[in-house]
Amino acid sequence: MLFKVGFLGYGRMARAISVGLAEKGRLPLSRQIISDLDRDRLEQFARDDGLILADDNQDLVRRCQVVVLGVKPPQVVKALEEIRAETTDRLIISLAAGVTLETMARVLPPEAALIRSMPNVGASVGRGATVMCARPGVDPGQLAAAREIFESVGYCWEIEEKLFDAAVAVSGSGPAYFFTIMESLVRGGVRLGLPWDLAKELVLTTALGSSEMAWSQKDRALADLRDMVTSPGGTTAEALVVMESKGLGGIIQQALAAAAEKSKKLV
Repeated sequence: MLFKVGFLGYGRMARAISVGLAEKGRLPLSRQIISDLDRDRLEQFARDDGLILADDNQDLVRRCQVVVLGVKPPQVVKALEEIRAETTDRLIISLAAGVTLETMARVLPPEAALIRSMPNVGASVGRGATVMCARPGVDPGQLAAAREIFESVGYCWEIEEKLFDAAVAVSGSGPAYFFTIMESLVRGGVRLGLPWDLAKELVLTTALGSSEMAWSQKDRALADLRDMVTSPGGTTAEALVVMESKGLGGIIQQALAAAAEKSKKLV
């Protein structure tokens, strides 16, 4: 049986995409094939979800049209060397941060279709942000197949590869920044006397509402939305003065620059 999608490496991100494909009705779990070093874990997924286990990585590639490569960055080249002979007419989609198309292309035959991607953890709740770029020669149908996979767990943009390190810094690592800011807001609320549970629920609800508001008005400048909340001489204006005096904007931009630089050195 030829499966449409196979996952070589079935970690957290691969699992999120796999489940997303099924939940969106695009590809049931029983039509997905998986391979991973942790065989016991895969056997559990096979029993619980009906996923198909490949005998090994080469078997997986022989049996599917699209291979989602979900191994960690240092393992990418070794995994591609292992499956090279089977990849001539397959689409390979890498999820690994920091591994360039050039690095992967040196291992694969010239005819292999190759896409580099970077989804983020929002994929686990169907709100992922994914960027991708393709090796020359990838046809529109293959690009559409990759886009369909990533749109099953959120949104997808095709970008130039030279922008990947910046995208990794902004969206790949981005959820951690928001979690950190939310945690600080919760702790600040508790310091002012709010119970922990209430402070957390207020912060999460406020974050969700703010994000949905910004998304629904994405043609509008974020500064305009901020000003809607900022009354002259009011509480918000007072808080923003403190943030600006402490250089919050500059700190965030410096952090992004550090993340982008680290992305270049991952492999």
